[in-house]
Amino acid sequence: MLGWGSSYGPIGEACRRARRKGIKVAQAHLRHLNPFPANLGEVLRRYPKVVVPEMNLGQLALLLRGKYLVDVQSVTKVEGMAFLADEVENIIDAALDGTLGEKEADKAKFARLAAATIEEPTESNAVGANA
Repeated sequence: MLGWGSSYGPIGEACRRARRKGIKVAQAHLRHLNPFPANLGEVLRRYPKVVVPEMNLGQLALLLRGKYLVDVQSVTKVEGMAFLADEVENIIDAALDGTLGEKEADKAKFARLAAATIEEPTESNAVGANA
């Protein structure tokens, strides 16, 4: 698990919970993104799975894939609320059982569907159109 910013606490707690259950999981947290730590690529390559929970649309995972050519699994959240430890625990479980990519794809499909169903304002239903 690799985090940065506000994900520090929830990732740490989820990793501790996973370790108490006997799951082998490592955690790293970036303090700065530019420049990346000198040994980051070497560290990432040591692990078969690298998961990055992000409070955005996956920009850090994109940078890591491009710079280090490591298959980073991105988990995004753009809801204005930080990740909870329970959410990160579920992310760890999904990464281990191989369903993480599927869950993220389903989340993206749902977001696109929700966006498509939002009605565009027209002159007749615009706020204050007849006022």
